[in-house]
Amino acid sequence: MNKPSSLGKTIKFIRVANNIDRNKLSRLTGIDNLALYEIECGYIQTLNDSDIEKIANALGVSSDILKRKM
Repeated sequence: MNKPSSLGKTIKFIRVANNIDRNKLSRLTGIDNLALYEIECGYIQTLNDSDIEKIANALGVSSDILKRKM
C-alpha cells in the first residue's frame, strides 16, 4: 500500500473533522467514492484543478489549502 500523501491526509482530516462521510463527499463532488478512498490512501497522489476545487468547495475550505499539499 502506498503511503498516504499530504493531500490525501489533509482531505481525510478535514472530511472527518466536518463529520462528512466519504459517500456524502462523493455525492457533493461527483467524484467516485472509490477514487476518494484511493486519494485518501495514497493510491492517487495528484489531482487536476477541477477535482481539487470540487473537494475544497464541498469541505468548505480554500482550494489553495489543498493545492499546497500536492
